[in-house]
Amino acid sequence: MIQKVLDCESYDVMCQPYDFSDFETDHGNPHMFIGGHMAALPCAPVDPIFWCHHTFVDKLVDDLKVQRSGNM
Repeated sequence: MIQKVLDCESYDVMCQPYDFSDFETDHGNPHMFIGGHMAALPCAPVDPIFWCHHTFVDKLVDDLKVQRSGNM
């Protein structure tokens, strides 16, 4: 899944269509796998794992943007 993100042409392409993109599905799978607060949208930020997961997702997106801009 990580390589799939890094191989994307751009962030915009990766996230289209937003509701059904592979990126959104791949991002959501850990929420469902962990369950509990992570699986409930209004409660997810209460779980400390939420912040670790989203920090990693944000890093992948940033890596993609840097890679595509040629500043790597």
